[in-house]
Amino acid sequence: MSYSLDMSLPETVEGLKRKAEKYIESKDYCGAEIVYDEVVDIIIEGITLMMHDKKVHEKLCEELALAYNSRGHMKYLQVNFPEAIEDYNEALAFKSRPAAAYYNRGLIHYRLGFLSSTPKVPTTGNFVEAIKDMDSALEIDPNFISAKECKEQAESDILLSSHQEAENEPSKAEDA
Repeated sequence: MSYSLDMSLPETVEGLKRKAEKYIESKDYCGAEIVYDEVVDIIIEGITLMMHDKKVHEKLCEELALAYNSRGHMKYLQVNFPEAIEDYNEALAFKSRPAAAYYNRGLIHYRLGFLSSTPKVPTTGNFVEAIKDMDSALEIDPNFISAKECKEQAESDILLSSHQEAENEPSKAEDA
């Protein structure tokens, strides 16, 4: 779908965001994702049309980063982690780097720490990635409470996992 600037890009994008919110309220995350697909496409088209106006171009890039983050969150809620991470990575490619995109990507790494583990011992590598993302989110927004809490939990889980691994290893005395 092609939009001209006469159609007022900001109003069109805001209208679509409101439409996505209605889908979200009804827990139709797939419907919201489809709307965010359209938001991303419209903003990309706007960026192309507004390359000559640096201020507008930068604002649209900020909006695009937020749109990728929002679409990624819809994919996260549908447990489509690989595609959610792709959208978070797209959001983080922009100068504005939303703290929420680091946080959201970190949540996926955190969850993968449990999903890719043995029943008794979670995989710590994903927890380390989660901590890195939470650190990045906190660098941008030091008051991001959820990022602080997730980081602390991941650090705690690494310690617990290390302790569980040690308990599950056969002792040297048993080997003799």
